[in-house]
Amino acid sequence: MPIPVNIEQLLSATSIEGARIEYKKGWNPDAIYRSICAFANDFDNSGGGYIIIGVQEQNGRPMRPVKGLELNEIEPIEKDMIGFNNLIQPAYYPHTSLEDVDGKKVLVIWIPGGTNRPYKVPDEVTSKHKRYNYYIRYNSSSIIAKGEFEKELLELTNQIPFDDRANMQASLKDISRTLVRDFLIKTGSRLADSIEESRFSDILQQMDIVAGRFFNYPYQALEEAVVNSLYHRDYQMREPVEITIEPDCIRIISYGGPDRSIKLDDLNRGVAHARRYRNRKLGDFLKELDLTEGKATGIPTIIKEMKANGSPAASFETDDARTYFIVTFPIHPVFVQNEPQNEPQNEPQNTVSVTLRQDEILRLIKADGRITRAQMSGQLKISEATIKREIKYLREHGILRYDGPTKSGKWIVNTDIDIVVHL
Repeated sequence: MPIPVNIEQLLSATSIEGARIEYKKGWNPDAIYRSICAFANDFDNSGGGYIIIGVQEQNGRPMRPVKGLELNEIEPIEKDMIGFNNLIQPAYYPHTSLEDVDGKKVLVIWIPGGTNRPYKVPDEVTSKHKRYNYYIRYNSSSIIAKGEFEKELLELTNQIPFDDRANMQASLKDISRTLVRDFLIKTGSRLADSIEESRFSDILQQMDIVAGRFFNYPYQALEEAVVNSLYHRDYQMREPVEITIEPDCIRIISYGGPDRSIKLDDLNRGVAHARRYRNRKLGDFLKELDLTEGKATGIPTIIKEMKANGSPAASFETDDARTYFIVTFPIHPVFVQNEPQNEPQNEPQNTVSVTLRQDEILRLIKADGRITRAQMSGQLKISEATIKREIKYLREHGILRYDGPTKSGKWIVNTDIDIVVHL
């Protein structure tokens, strides 16, 4: 989508200070992302900055006519940016716009000052071994914030300029479409051409006037899944409902599974209708508490709420015997945190997290490599279906393997992997 200023204003630096604009002849992600980080940190509260790719500079001024970008260069750059944006910590996503200049295409990256500063980024985003640093603008350069500069940057953490602070009492109705249109026309922004056809909220987001309010997990979706797990649980089975919170997802497991009349494909499409329900009395109580609604509304609500929040789709899993049902909620991509590697790693890290239950299974196998799933089920007081699922995880992560024929082979635990047990 277009930026809220005219490209010629950026090239002439008439309304934007030159120190807030960088011109790049071509795509150099290492240098560009150091500058994106610096502009996002907005150390002097100047309003961030712009990076224009496809424009060669001379003595700080753009050379005309511009060099431009070839059409086959643009899509790979945009794909690269998706991955590199996720390397910034905390998450930060600049605005991009493809502009026509001198009959050529240039890519403009607009980087408003971020509200979650300080930001840090790898010195080289393309390097295998990444070393993170805070970057700031110093005159017209992007430099590592060290010493007093770093201290001052960290002190800015909770100091959001007044006009950048969200007004939680305001709504879109408080913003005049007419005044916004007049501003865009006067500044010569191409956004003025889109204001009638596009959603007003999209225009305002592109201008960085409003921000989309989303959550790591939408509450309504989680509520539906938890209520459904208790409503439809088979209380004749001993296993309780399990809710596990992991760094990148929340997983809810209930026993037994959905009715055999429901196909898994239908569940994922949100069109599942059961012929019969368990626990009708419990269902009545939940309805009286307004925790559940009519029939077959839970799964569609989960799918709708995840989509409305901009989250990846929830996934649903069961086995052929319908002994369990798993709903997995992936975390919103904005909240994914990649841990920085401050020192180069000579060897790949080989650590896998396991649950307490998985660790108990490994303990039994270490004591007797020929132990059966049925024996494990009896000793741990959990179903064979659960044992099978946990072993599947351990095998997929290289912790466990089975050697030999099905009946006479044995389990082998990989001792080269460091196992971290989390509750």
